[in-house]
Amino acid sequence: MPEFEVAPGLSLDSPVELAAADAEAIDSRAAAWEGPGLHVVVDEGELADPLLSYGARPDAAVREETIGGRRARVVTFTLEGGVPFAAAHFPADDRRGPLTISATGTAGESTDVPLHLLRSVTFS
Repeated sequence: MPEFEVAPGLSLDSPVELAAADAEAIDSRAAAWEGPGLHVVVDEGELADPLLSYGARPDAAVREETIGGRRARVVTFTLEGGVPFAAAHFPADDRRGPLTISATGTAGESTDVPLHLLRSVTFS
């Protein structure tokens, strides 16, 4: 799988080629990447979504994991239209501020591809 640097010091493996896309964020740095059947958003800053509000969704799975050597809150569920969604929030540490990465896949598929992409994150 190709490795992409999606932000300074932040890389991930993607099963498809990704190209920069438009992203909007409030009071943070955001970058978006798109490829066939995959959309990734990297949002870094104090207002990056901490992923605390999704646990009430009946189809949401929320767990704590270690990704790239950092603690992360990981959320997966299916959006309207059957689009798989996965996101990971990394709280601030001594190396960088808070960061949330989200990925959506192809409608009708599982959350496996977006979740695998999130779990491939590495920090340098």
